[in-house]
Amino acid sequence: MNVRGRLVETLCRSLSPDERASVLGDLQETHAAIDVVIRELLLLLLHRQVSYWKTWRPWLVLAGIVMPTVIVSSQISRNISAFAAMQVCTRVYSGDWFHGALSGDLTLIAVACIGSVLIVDGWCAGFVIASLSPSTLPVNAAAVVLLWLFENSMWPLRFAIGWYTVAGSFVLFIAPIVFGMNSARHHGIIRRRFVIVLAATVSIGAALAIWMDGWFGNALQRWSSGALPAPHLQARMWPFVIAGLPVVYLLLSIVRATNESLFEQRSCRM
Repeated sequence: MNVRGRLVETLCRSLSPDERASVLGDLQETHAAIDVVIRELLLLLLHRQVSYWKTWRPWLVLAGIVMPTVIVSSQISRNISAFAAMQVCTRVYSGDWFHGALSGDLTLIAVACIGSVLIVDGWCAGFVIASLSPSTLPVNAAAVVLLWLFENSMWPLRFAIGWYTVAGSFVLFIAPIVFGMNSARHHGIIRRRFVIVLAATVSIGAALAIWMDGWFGNALQRWSSGALPAPHLQARMWPFVIAGLPVVYLLLSIVRATNESLFEQRSCRM
């Protein structure tokens, strides 16, 4: 199968089985060229996407979850990936760490903790995005990738540190969101215990990450002899709070479902 045939197959996957059979059957009866088939499928999918965005839910997902969490999480992943890349390059070429005031063990612990929180937050963000508005998932997924590319467009890929930074940001940001989206598409339902474990893990991990993030600022302040002040607690806290909004939504949805179940049980007893 050539490239255009694979493109037709990919576009048809967005349709239901009945719609796919109907559309392909009509096009085969008219003996349309493959370019016409691709054009008609694109027009059909575009018209359908426009109709989906006439309701409030897709806009709420885009403005309330995709934009804030993606922008903040991509910035955190970019910064921590750049820091880790500079650490690796400095260690390889000079035999020392990038920040002399911060030991290698503390650096490894802090990077691992912050990276773990980002991975869990990213999976939850992908799951929520795909669950709340599955019909507009292609647009939201494209928005995620475009925002990530915009945040990482500053790195010159002709240098090794640029490749290390982009690769690290991809692992910490794009990959978890994609896995979360796939989980929502194939399963659709998340168990209550799993949500509670996720919320506890993110809460503890975020608290540790906020605390450890201060290590970098303090080390940089000591390294610069006070010329570069360490960021305040609120400045370190808000990015992780915004990145954890999808986890908060999952937890609130579980609480809401529990309350509705209890209300139904009471109504049945009455």
